[in-house]
Amino acid sequence: MTDTNPATKGLSPEERERLLAALRERAANGNRGGIPARRAGAPVLASITQQRIWLVDKLRPGLPTYNETAGWRLTGELDASVLRDALREIVRRHESLRTTFTDSPDGPVQAIGDPWPIRLDVVDLTDLPEDQRRARAHTLIVAQAREPFDLAGGPLLRVALLRLATREHILVLIAHHIITDGWSTDLFRHELVELYAAFTEGRPSPLAELTTQYADFADWQRHRTGGPDLDAQLDYWREQLAGVPTVLRLPIAGPRPEVATHNGARRAVRRARGAGTSRRRPGPAARDDAVHGPAQRPAGPAPPLHRRGRHRGRHRPGRP
Repeated sequence: MTDTNPATKGLSPEERERLLAALRERAANGNRGGIPARRAGAPVLASITQQRIWLVDKLRPGLPTYNETAGWRLTGELDASVLRDALREIVRRHESLRTTFTDSPDGPVQAIGDPWPIRLDVVDLTDLPEDQRRARAHTLIVAQAREPFDLAGGPLLRVALLRLATREHILVLIAHHIITDGWSTDLFRHELVELYAAFTEGRPSPLAELTTQYADFADWQRHRTGGPDLDAQLDYWREQLAGVPTVLRLPIAGPRPEVATHNGARRAVRRARGAGTSRRRPGPAARDDAVHGPAQRPAGPAPPLHRRGRHRGRHRPGRP
């Protein structure tokens, strides 16, 4: 199995090893910041960020807006059973990947389940003509990304393996944002590469056990931000945001709906050669990716949004 993620594809073996070592140290020594382990058996409230996401799900159940999707192209020989073992070990290591959320009078509570045998759906696309496989893979990934999660029932993680050829696969990871983020997804990928290599060679996991879990952080955060400290912060932001419009009135094409639909679209824009101020070649993030597609930003500076709106005065945080 070869890691072909653009973010690390250009690294030398020595640079990649240093990056992995730094990630391992950061994960294993997460307690350096003084976050204590939570009390065993005590209920753990969701973190403040998790509570916000949980509330959105309560208001609009089944909305796929917070589904985090990652796809990695794997080349070379691949043993699906070893891959499944590596995935199972990651789920065992990270409590957040087996966490669901239940209601309580004090707010959502994290329910951390026991390690479970992760389901790896293997979809064989080799029966299709070669020129149709990538399109079919894209369709399957989009459909999976739009499938909602049940925050109370779980699991909040789905993994699929799409086989394009004997030595070419796409591994698809879809998780709800309430249990993951971009940095966590990158760490997931690095750990998977290390574990797969070790298990293929019959070695045990080379990864150190984690000393801090996300539930420890959430418990620490709740105790730290509660009481007078939280009241002082809330009073400060109420004063700062007093009078700020709740809606940023941009010149949109039609009437604003009463309820957000979260629908979007993509529009291609052609610009004349030399237009704009940037003449640099697009970097790796702008190249076509086998899974995510092009992510190139048009050359030239975009007009600041505040010039498009109808509001004047100093800028303050708000919502569009």
